[in-house]
Amino acid sequence: MPGATAVRVGGGRRPSRLLRPEVSLPVLAIGGLTLIWHLAQSAHRRKQLSRRRTSLKRLSVRTEASPPRLPIDLLDQSLAATPEQVWDELWARNAAGILRWHRELNDHSISTTAWQEKGGRPEITIDFTTPLNRAYPKQSINTEVACLVSRSEEGFVIQTRCISQGVPFSSAFANYVQWVAHETVSGQTRLQITAESRFHGNVWGPIRGQILRESEAGMRKAYAVMATLLLRRFGPGAPLPEWRPTSQPGGSSSEPTAMPWSGAVPALGPSLDYSRWIGAKELLKMVLLSLLVALCFQWLGQMRAHSLYHYW
Repeated sequence: MPGATAVRVGGGRRPSRLLRPEVSLPVLAIGGLTLIWHLAQSAHRRKQLSRRRTSLKRLSVRTEASPPRLPIDLLDQSLAATPEQVWDELWARNAAGILRWHRELNDHSISTTAWQEKGGRPEITIDFTTPLNRAYPKQSINTEVACLVSRSEEGFVIQTRCISQGVPFSSAFANYVQWVAHETVSGQTRLQITAESRFHGNVWGPIRGQILRESEAGMRKAYAVMATLLLRRFGPGAPLPEWRPTSQPGGSSSEPTAMPWSGAVPALGPSLDYSRWIGAKELLKMVLLSLLVALCFQWLGQMRAHSLYHYW
């Protein structure tokens, strides 16, 4: 009404200019749009991952001389044996040599299927339980599917995918291992085993890094035992060129080397590089979301204080 004056009721302090609705609402809108953009980006990455995720039942075929090595070098050994002898020792008779290796590792509940034709290629499934030196979990229940990609007198290629149960975040990642054996000279075989851990679920950056480190350490320990068993069985072959591990935090696969077999060799396919999404970006995301929530609560409090002003 004309001539009315503003009376402040309740003795509350007048809201600061920064947190007034006309100022805080645009800030909240920007924060909301940022959150929506982040969710859209996450959905886009999940969609990309679902398209690019490779399983051993659907291997992408690329015409090249050899499959590229995976980022983690586990074994690069020259053996005094032909590729056929290495095959017979490890993968023949339903992977009898692989089962002996798991027993050497003190794994238990070890079983295997027969080689079966699936998707046009032979596959074999190996189940085993690995004891863990910790209070919880005490063991990891693993299922590894091995696919025979290529085999000839000159060598063979096997690609495996291992998933685990009973450990934290086991449903979010899998370990891939690639075996490449080829004859260097008559009666000499070079066996190269490389690996990679891949995520198909969302895991927070620091936890993702811990999973990668523990997976790599476990695989290196296991395949060091494999190297010892093979040298004990066959003896060392001709010296190999100087070799250095290629695995580095956030590193990429080493360049593939030429192999003497012919024809198209399927590869595990591309994997997503998550290194740019972890660390500082995860921390920044948490800070922005915390700030957005804090602004929401403060805005609601200021709106309540603002409602105590009456004009008449």
